[in-house]
Amino acid sequence: MTKKRGTIWDGIRDAYNVHEAFELLESFRRSGGRYLTELGEMALMIAALALICVVFWLLS
Repeated sequence: MTKKRGTIWDGIRDAYNVHEAFELLESFRRSGGRYLTELGEMALMIAALALICVVFWLLS
């Protein structure tokens, strides 16, 4: 069987779609890093609050 060959416009469209997909993945990577940092800071705040509550509970 022979493979059907597309037109040059199909190739340009495919290359553009691949380029757009890479840009989307890059934006997800950048925004994902920011969210992970914010989640880490929130986890540290919760741990600090829990530690303070335990100290006050032990002192009372």
